[in-house]
Amino acid sequence: MISFFTNFKEILPKNIRLILHKLYFDNLMVFYEKYFNFKKLYFNNLELPEYDSIIDYKTRSLIRHKLYEKYEIEAINKLELWDDNFIDLGSSIGLCSYLVGSKMNSNNIHILVEPNKVLLEYSELVMSKLENKNKIFINKAVGYSSETMFFDPSDNILSGKVVNFKTNNSFDSVNCTNIGSIIKTHEIESFNVLIDIEGLSFLPIFNEEASFNICNKLIIEESFGGNYNFKDVKKQLEKLGFKITFNRETWGSNIIGAEKI
Repeated sequence: MISFFTNFKEILPKNIRLILHKLYFDNLMVFYEKYFNFKKLYFNNLELPEYDSIIDYKTRSLIRHKLYEKYEIEAINKLELWDDNFIDLGSSIGLCSYLVGSKMNSNNIHILVEPNKVLLEYSELVMSKLENKNKIFINKAVGYSSETMFFDPSDNILSGKVVNFKTNNSFDSVNCTNIGSIIKTHEIESFNVLIDIEGLSFLPIFNEEASFNICNKLIIEESFGGNYNFKDVKKQLEKLGFKITFNRETWGSNIIGAEKI
């Protein structure tokens, strides 16, 4: 089925491909994950520990098919995001951070920021497999309009997000931080950053320009529309001294990679 998607990607209309994708991953593969007794789950040759109560069925199937954050991982490898201190905003279960950390110099600082405490604790377990001792885990959201926000866990780990108002009892209050605060607190002189904070990923480059004076490489995952389009983001990145070197569109989102000129 996956090879079918690949071979006919340019032939099938996007809406048809989206329907097939949902049928396969949201139905068929979720069924298999629920009712077949899969014992082990691997990511990048790492056997994921104690994942049963953490990773939802759909995300497990994406990991098994090597489609979990596929283009984000492609961008990480293209930009070689591991050659400096690294900040992961919206680190989720820590798999992309693990990929970066597995190639980082052990002296570099590696910071994971995640508003979901459960996912952050799981990422600590994943990252414990790496020898790097300079790992910092921050249970906060990235925000600019208030000191606290609320976390909506959603129904899978890829769609959880922070919101301004609590509309459900399952929403937990979470304190906010930003890149400037992080680099000041931990005395970071230069860094690379991955920004994947559902619905808010473009905010840092517009709200704290000075923080990017010491940033060398960045990856942003976010959908265009609303306040920002590709032209706006490209113009802002150029203003900050970056050149876009990676640009991919995926299901309902875009992955932008940029490096200092």
